[in-house]
Amino acid sequence: MGNWHTKYEKDLKNGIDNWIDDPSFENDVKSLFNQWNREDSSPPSSLSVNDWNKVPAKNWRIDMLVTWLALSAYRAYDQVYNNFGNGYTYNEPSVKDLTKKATAICMLALYGVGDRDLMTAVCCVQFDIRDCKVKRIGRRWLIVEEKKRRAMANFSGQKHEAKRGLEIIKHYKMNKQCYMGWPNVSMVYYTVDDKAPTGSFSGEDCITFNPNKLKVKRISHRVPNPPSRPFYVYTWKIVEGRRELFDFGSREDEAWQSLATIKKYGFTHQCFVGRPRPSMTYFRR
Repeated sequence: MGNWHTKYEKDLKNGIDNWIDDPSFENDVKSLFNQWNREDSSPPSSLSVNDWNKVPAKNWRIDMLVTWLALSAYRAYDQVYNNFGNGYTYNEPSVKDLTKKATAICMLALYGVGDRDLMTAVCCVQFDIRDCKVKRIGRRWLIVEEKKRRAMANFSGQKHEAKRGLEIIKHYKMNKQCYMGWPNVSMVYYTVDDKAPTGSFSGEDCITFNPNKLKVKRISHRVPNPPSRPFYVYTWKIVEGRRELFDFGSREDEAWQSLATIKKYGFTHQCFVGRPRPSMTYFRR
């Protein structure tokens, strides 16, 4: 609670609410990102207090990007606010400048991670579409990659859904299956040569969304337990306006990574085989 953190963060939040839709703010953030979206020939393994004047780069380690931002914030604390020796004052240009840098650093980190396909919560498996078949094992109908003896999707007792799922995979020429949050999967998607499936399939069951309007939001749910003393449970969801699209429960990191994945591939549709309890889901443009 020292150093006016509560007051500063309240003013910061109010500022962000006003800046987020300002085109000049967005353009300044993009300008920073474009300056930093480069390869550093000698990326740092450590930073000292005066290294705030270094220029970040996309091949810096994440901890170095965060440390650089912290050094920039400390410089403002020291030089702009004089260590709050005279009490708290709100310096909007300084707060706005740091917010631009923080946003551009986040973009750089996400871009670098996505560019290297190192999202830690994602497990992807390449498969040979020619080797995929519908197969019955016990009472379950599965899509399997036969030579590798790998089950790709489980359709329980629904043979017709399994056959349709295979038709969809072959129609789009999918060849990679990815799981967000493996082994506790929160999102499944397929790619075609590391690109989004495109087009459409006759009779497919899809919901549409605008990836540019999606946001991650924490949603609270009032739970009466006991009825006289209700408490709240929080879940993380990807929303489009007031429409709640994807639910990640308590896994905030997977919600953000899923949003980054949707935007990376430009997905505009989530499609299902079998509802209300789909046996297979996939995304396409």
